[in-house]
Amino acid sequence: MKIRINKYLATLGYASRREIERWISEGLITVNGKVAQLGMLVDDQDHIKVNNKLVVTKTVNKVYLILNKPPKVISAVKDDRNRVCVTHLINSKYKVYPVGRLDYDARGLILLTNDGDLAHCMMHPSFEVKRVYHVLLAEELSVEDLTFLNSNQVKIDHQQSLQKVFRIAPKLYEVEISQGKYHHVKRLFEAVNKKVKELERVAYGNLTLENLALGKSRNLTKDELEELKNLCIKK
Repeated sequence: MKIRINKYLATLGYASRREIERWISEGLITVNGKVAQLGMLVDDQDHIKVNNKLVVTKTVNKVYLILNKPPKVISAVKDDRNRVCVTHLINSKYKVYPVGRLDYDARGLILLTNDGDLAHCMMHPSFEVKRVYHVLLAEELSVEDLTFLNSNQVKIDHQQSLQKVFRIAPKLYEVEISQGKYHHVKRLFEAVNKKVKELERVAYGNLTLENLALGKSRNLTKDELEELKNLCIKK
């Protein structure tokens, strides 16, 4: 049975559905010699190439890792400016890619996998998978700032942004959100004219950084993976 090309390639472990859609938009994928179109349907009988390389339809072992990303590491598989990428810090014989992005100067938890369906779930706002950040600001938030950030009046890219913001120490705040727009957390605080000095993601869904040193990675446990997949059941 034919399925959408982004899901087909994600299932084979090429990338997340969103990333594959970007490749299609950039003309990097062909089907039977023609440039692929968004939403087109394919199956194993189609001749598909990604960046001029033939897609091999074989069963892929699914891999799930978390990394405590240091600052000055880019959340990508490769970088045209030769910066260190998150995939340089892990030891895996399988090709994996980061689920979403964490700012270049930020640190903290990032999930890497070759499971395109899980990656889609983790990133898509309809599944409401929670991300938790610790944010050090250059100055304290006022009562009015905190009230505004916890209201339904905040907008990022002209869309409503709902989050919970708590003060946990002087100039240090915890932010819970279930969206992941570009520089989302930094832009939240820019909305109240506050500058982020340090940013750390401490949780993503049920995953945390507990006992994971900066720059180190590990495989998800069976229980963690099962709970993570349960989060991917639409409410």
